[in-house]
Amino acid sequence: MKNAVTESRHLFPLGDNTPIVLRLEGDVSARLQARFVSLFRSVWDRIPVNDQYWMLVKAKKHKEGLRVSLSRETCERTNGWANDLQGQVWFDAWFVEAATDRHAKSLIAHELGHVRGFADPKRPDRSEAVACLYAERLWGFGQADPVFKSQLCLRLDDVVRENGLKAQVFQHRSYGDFETEDTYLLLPKRKRLDFYSDVMLDRIGGSEDDFETMAAEIRSYIQ
Repeated sequence: MKNAVTESRHLFPLGDNTPIVLRLEGDVSARLQARFVSLFRSVWDRIPVNDQYWMLVKAKKHKEGLRVSLSRETCERTNGWANDLQGQVWFDAWFVEAATDRHAKSLIAHELGHVRGFADPKRPDRSEAVACLYAERLWGFGQADPVFKSQLCLRLDDVVRENGLKAQVFQHRSYGDFETEDTYLLLPKRKRLDFYSDVMLDRIGGSEDDFETMAAEIRSYIQ
């Protein structure tokens, strides 16, 4: 069964006619929703007016505007993405919930950097380089660290709960020249995700490890 979707056009500070729509997919609490809206507003307010203008011009070309999704669905590859053709920006609700404010803002800014690249009136650009250019160099946000919740992480979360640990599992993806490397991280409930999380947190497995191997590693924490 797919997660329920709710929408609101009045959660962003751009007036009732703004073409930015918030979509909540799945079990997103009122507290998390309020925090995300506050973070989004903070990022938007730091973006130069000219860049805001071109993003809104682009958003108005989509029938439903720019849809900003905060989702409990898993993407299996990242904590955020932007789609020019669909007019959608998607964020991993587990990541936003667990991240520090500055880390979550960096992700929001990065995806809006993609939107700004799409919206260039002369030369639209979908590249990661352009998204980073806007978010990091021109708008002054930090690097977006690719930490996300996958289906395997959800299965490992069940192991965490069954063993009485107050923690959850995230996947961290590093991109090399020819391949990607995944690291699985155990995040205590008292901590928040920040930059380079694989250095800060307990590593329970990697690309070569299967579910049972990582489940055994989790169980070792209570022995």
